[in-house]
Amino acid sequence: MPADLLMIVMTQKSKTNTIKTWEVKTASIRFKIKNAGIPVSGTLQGFEGNVQFDPDNLAESSLEGSVTANSIDTANAMRDFHLRMPDYFRAAKFPTITMKSTHITEQSSGSFTGKFDITIKGKTKSLKIPFSFENQVFKAQFDLNRLDFGVGGRSFVLSNTVKVALEIEVE
Repeated sequence: MPADLLMIVMTQKSKTNTIKTWEVKTASIRFKIKNAGIPVSGTLQGFEGNVQFDPDNLAESSLEGSVTANSIDTANAMRDFHLRMPDYFRAAKFPTITMKSTHITEQSSGSFTGKFDITIKGKTKSLKIPFSFENQVFKAQFDLNRLDFGVGGRSFVLSNTVKVALEIEVE
């Protein structure tokens, strides 16, 4: 009986242990893909996030973010217009690109690996993504396969691999 009481108290205590919710101060979402062997860089804007993170309580931590698909900017208006169309991002039907953690582990002080569900164009894939958290800034770099999300078709000139870099400052 005392063990049961202790378990109830511990359960209640863990439920009241709140994780810090961080406000997003700035966000930079950049990507790079090779087109005909030439790197094309771009950005996505309109970041909104829900950041509940405590390095000492990763089991209760959660990282979520989204960007506006229509905000794609590669410094070429015609290309950007085409990327918003149905064969690429289909931004009118799928206005947001989302990323949500499902599990986070610490690799070393300030370095983590998160399992994230990424949803683009209505398709969700799970990716393991290494990231850091130092001086209230999250940083991550990872690759994803655009074909996994139905972004464009097979191509001899356009790479399947998209390199993504995120930098999110919180306060």
